[in-house]
Amino acid sequence: MEQTEAATGPEEQWSRRKRDAWPPRLRRAEASRYLADVHGVSTAPATLAKLAVVGGGPAYELWGRVPYYRIGSLDLWAVARLSPRRSTSDRGNAA
Repeated sequence: MEQTEAATGPEEQWSRRKRDAWPPRLRRAEASRYLADVHGVSTAPATLAKLAVVGGGPAYELWGRVPYYRIGSLDLWAVARLSPRRSTSDRGNAA
C-alpha cells in the first residue's frame, strides 16, 4: 500500500516540505565527481580544498568544519573557468 500525503502525520509533511525547500549541497568528493560528470572538468577534492584556502575556487558553506558546495555555485565556477578564448594570449577579459 502506497503512503499518501494525507496518510502521513503533520510533522512528516512539514519535514518533507522543509527539506525540499533547501538547495542540494555536496561534500568535496561529491563536488569533484559532479564537476567531472556534468562539466567534464577533472578537479580533485584536494584541489577544491586548496582553493578554499588560497581562494579562486567555488563558493562553499561550512557546517562546523565540514564544507558543502551548492550545485549552483559549482556550475557558476565551472562556466567562469571554461570561458571561451580566441588565442593563447587572450585573457578572456574583452568581448
